[in-house]
Amino acid sequence: MAETHYYPTTPDYSNKNKKKSYNHTITNYQFSSSEYPCAQPQISSMPMGGIGIYVRNDLSYQPLPLLNSITSKMISSSQAYWIHVCFPPATHVIIGTVYIRPQAPRRDLNKIKSAITSAMNDYSYPVILTGDFNAYHSDWACGQENHQGTFLSNLTTSLGLDCLNAIYQQGVPTRTTNASSTIIDLSFCNTPSLVRSFTINSPAILTSDHNSISTIISPNRDASHHQPLLPKITYTHSSWNLNKATADDWQLFNDSIHVDLGLLNEKITPEMSNGATSLTQSKLDYIYDEFCSILTLYANIVFGVKNHRKDSKFYYRDPRLIPLIERWHNARKTYQRHNSRINAKLKNATNRHLADMIYQIKNENWESFSDELQDKNNKIVWSIWKRNKGRDHTPLNNIANNAGKLPVSVNESLENLSQYYSSVSSASTASTDDMILDDEIAENLSDNLTRAHLSTDQLSDAEWVIGETRSACKYVKLNTALGPDQIHPLFLRHGSHQLHLFLTQLFNLIWSSGLVPSSWKLANIVSLYKGSGSKTDPVNYRPISLTSVLARMFERMVKPRLMSIIDPKLHTFQFGFRTGRSTYDNLYLSQLFIQSALERKNPLPCAFLDISKAFDKVDHASIMLKLTRMGVKGKLWKFIYSFLTQRLVRCVYDGHASNWYSISASIAQGTVLGPVLFLIYINDLAIAVSAANCVPLLFADDLLIVPSLDISTTAAASPANSHKLRTTLQNALNQCSTWAKRWKMAFGLKKSNVVVFRRNPTKKQQRIQEIQALAGLIDTFTRPFTLSNQPMEFKSSYDYVGVIHQSNGRYNEQGTKLIGKVTKAVHFASRIISKNIHFNIARTLINATVKPLITYGLPFWSPSKQVFTKLNSLLSRPFRRIKGLPLSAHTLSVLADCAIPPVELTRQHELLSYANRINNYTYSNPVKYLFQQHYNMIDPQPPSHPNPLLVHEAKKLESSWNLKHTDEKFNSQAKEKLNLSSYKNWKLSPSGGDFLKSISKDETYSLPIHTQYDNPKMLKLRSRIRHNRALFNERLNKMNPSKYPSPYCSCDFESIENPQHVLIHCPKYVLSRTQLKSALSSCSVPLPSPLHIFTLLALIAGESAKNFVLDTPSFKFNKKHDIEILNLTQTFISLISQTRFF
Repeated sequence: MAETHYYPTTPDYSNKNKKKSYNHTITNYQFSSSEYPCAQPQISSMPMGGIGIYVRNDLSYQPLPLLNSITSKMISSSQAYWIHVCFPPATHVIIGTVYIRPQAPRRDLNKIKSAITSAMNDYSYPVILTGDFNAYHSDWACGQENHQGTFLSNLTTSLGLDCLNAIYQQGVPTRTTNASSTIIDLSFCNTPSLVRSFTINSPAILTSDHNSISTIISPNRDASHHQPLLPKITYTHSSWNLNKATADDWQLFNDSIHVDLGLLNEKITPEMSNGATSLTQSKLDYIYDEFCSILTLYANIVFGVKNHRKDSKFYYRDPRLIPLIERWHNARKTYQRHNSRINAKLKNATNRHLADMIYQIKNENWESFSDELQDKNNKIVWSIWKRNKGRDHTPLNNIANNAGKLPVSVNESLENLSQYYSSVSSASTASTDDMILDDEIAENLSDNLTRAHLSTDQLSDAEWVIGETRSACKYVKLNTALGPDQIHPLFLRHGSHQLHLFLTQLFNLIWSSGLVPSSWKLANIVSLYKGSGSKTDPVNYRPISLTSVLARMFERMVKPRLMSIIDPKLHTFQFGFRTGRSTYDNLYLSQLFIQSALERKNPLPCAFLDISKAFDKVDHASIMLKLTRMGVKGKLWKFIYSFLTQRLVRCVYDGHASNWYSISASIAQGTVLGPVLFLIYINDLAIAVSAANCVPLLFADDLLIVPSLDISTTAAASPANSHKLRTTLQNALNQCSTWAKRWKMAFGLKKSNVVVFRRNPTKKQQRIQEIQALAGLIDTFTRPFTLSNQPMEFKSSYDYVGVIHQSNGRYNEQGTKLIGKVTKAVHFASRIISKNIHFNIARTLINATVKPLITYGLPFWSPSKQVFTKLNSLLSRPFRRIKGLPLSAHTLSVLADCAIPPVELTRQHELLSYANRINNYTYSNPVKYLFQQHYNMIDPQPPSHPNPLLVHEAKKLESSWNLKHTDEKFNSQAKEKLNLSSYKNWKLSPSGGDFLKSISKDETYSLPIHTQYDNPKMLKLRSRIRHNRALFNERLNKMNPSKYPSPYCSCDFESIENPQHVLIHCPKYVLSRTQLKSALSSCSVPLPSPLHIFTLLALIAGESAKNFVLDTPSFKFNKKHDIEILNLTQTFISLISQTRFF
């Protein structure tokens, strides 16, 4: 028997689920009450049980005939009935009541499945499903399982229905006999926040052989009538129809939550009046749980729940493949049984047929993706792109446990991964051998936790005002994953004044008490494969924590206060996660030191260090001590301590989730404050390395140690200096070893290497080295360096912040690596470009996905001529595809026709742009001082002062481009110079693009006007004309002289058939050409008359008419005139394409 109540009034809905008695006699229960009329009477003829529904007479309800008709003709005594109830003021709920007899036939189960699925998909209201399912499963703590339990568990999991028994009454039996106790009466809900309480064995109005179940629901959330319940946060992803929400919808949403937030705000006011000294963790959790429940509940009511769709389409799900795969398997088995020639031919033919069908289906899926990718205005729908682009993560269904045993299910795999993360992120028990440090850590925690409220720092301890909250909500990131509490960022972006007021009060309550809601300490972990190593080993995955969106927003509010205190105290060579600094600064300084040493022919040993599990091994007590040392105290200190400690994590993947696991160490990757806190933790390592007369180049945990600059760059090469460099670097490594032991960290020896930078030896130097080796003399840099008492491996190259540094100062490996990455990206982009995609989509995709791969780090290494040529070819490949051009089309002409600068000039532009960025740095950044010091040298290359490669190139480019990196309007001027240089470079290219060069009248790079308005088919026709790749006789003769011996026109045997002849002179098209000229002369654009042959040729090829109009004062040219000209010329080109090979 189950009862569902609407709180706080008397029970308004009761679902009575009656069972047979033990002697199989039937009892027809009838509940007689004027307050509860019968909505669905029990059918007394059922031999084993039935259902009866009674609804309070002051509630509005209606049966759902569509759902009821699905289950009306079940062959057994199983029953199901659905009603739609409206609770005041406007809470709509779909209530389903089910009785499934023991050992129900599969047909009945399928009917019930169809009804439940339809209820979830066809209605946007919350669904409550309750009844006697006779289902045993471990999900609701049954000791045994049956086929109905497995069926129900799989169904509810796939539809996002949570079992209320498992959430609120775990393990409590619903039917007790002398022999056993079972849990077969169950309730499910897709909106757990709607449920206020769920109890078993509550006082029942009727008697039954089953225990009574009472479910209380309440959207008004008045906490004075019940005890607060701990929130059950599930992985069921809440998704609302927010993309289609209008301003009226958001106004209704804000009006709906206004009263409830006001009542909840009144509960915070008494706590704030006494400085939140009496606030407990349970009270704070209750307030935050109420807030989350209010938002999610009214979101379900106002916006409705969106049906989930699959992220991408897989070809192997196509039904056309099923018979072909079966036929292929049969042919293969036949061939294995009888190895004959006929069977071999049959198997090969079946295999080819299957491969052709797979290829066809894949192309159809790609074309469908391309169609969905562009909207009506020919712009990219980035949500479609992100959903369908290649997934970077690896399926997490095969993660082994600590013993190396593989899992049997996805859940077990996630459990293995979560257990590994929990073990890694546990506080180390290793001794630091420093009793003074241990005492200082303990004393720091004790003092700050008891004296946080005594802080007088007005800046960091000031209360939050509503203006800060409003600004944070306005600029909250929308393109972010939801946290465990399911708060959507759009709730904050469109929040009302009442919401901002409540959040301000909540933030001040958290700030004053030093407590953080427990939901903020929960994190769903998304694991990303690192790209190397076994995919079954959890070591090779990087955990990314998805925390509450509201928590991340508050972290962004706290971050400026924290940075104002610690930023001046961070090491000057730390470039990670700091405003105005980037990896480019690391690359500039590394290039500066390495190239300077190589120019002096001095060997330079450098240590590249990798901290193993850097973020996961941070000790909480230790980082709190470092915060105190840097001046962080008071409420800010206590908030960070509360935010870091007592965290719970679980791994999630594809709708599955592991159990919650506690972590006692680590800084969560994915939080806003995490990177900043790690900078604090590693800061004293940089100080220790500097004390050893070395330069530590840091980007977060990526550390490059360079021996002092004065030794490596100014002194002459000698054994004494080499020995001094070795000693200096080894002392710095000893400091790193001491730091790691002191702060319970560890360096990964496999990724911590030493690279000795020096020029390749000449033949004479190689001979000397061979003689020294025979004499037993050892090179200073052949003996290994040690780190944590372990030898470090020497490497000839190392990938530092995305650029491979080779020991000889060259970048061959970087070029090979870049070509591989660009090839992969271009291949994917080329597949998207189908016959229906617009040119603007293709160009935007290339600029957004391929070009950043090429330009990253490009100013700091100089690719070879072969690498430049290959990159230009790869960059032009997608444009060749969309324009229908062969690979023989001139690369620079294809790029010029798409207004894409070549890679050589792009590198020059990037180099000058970085020089301009340095000019905008403050002098706290050492890069600005070093760059200006070398830039302002009178002698470009004085003997005692090396001139770095980047500075030398920057000065040379400024001279050739007639541009200064210090100019105020540098960005616009540099872009203009880039287009001008690209145009000149293309015009002066010795071969290719002659016809395109002849019709182009622009003096700079510009996108041809026809690419904006031509449909894909016409774009290809014009492009083949513009690039002289139409299959006219001249082109065919060049391609295959033996097959096409004559390049002359078949209509005019004295003229070579090329684009100029066909478009202007061919006698076959005299009439069409005359009609075109007449149409052009009578159009609204004032063109010269008679029309020059060159002008006609350019207009047909798609050039803008703006370059040819007459200078008329009353005429103003606009895009409509270009469209008019293009439409006139399209008819002429279409006629030619019907009679000529294009």
